[in-house]
Amino acid sequence: MEGQVCVDMSVINDLRSLMIEIQDRIESLTLIGDEEFVESYVKAKEEIKNGELGDFDEL
Repeated sequence: MEGQVCVDMSVINDLRSLMIEIQDRIESLTLIGDEEFVESYVKAKEEIKNGELGDFDEL
C-alpha cells in the first residue's frame, strides 16, 4: 500500500533551523570540553580586556 504525506515548507524550514541550533550547541559543548581551547579563550579574552590586541599582519 502506497501513501502520500504532505508537509508544509515552513515545517521543513523550522526543522532545518532546529538542526542548525542543535549542531551549534553540540559544537559549543565540544569546545568547552577542550581544556586547551578554554585556556586559550580565557587568555585571549583577558588580553582583549586589557587592550593587548595583536597585529594580524604578524599571523
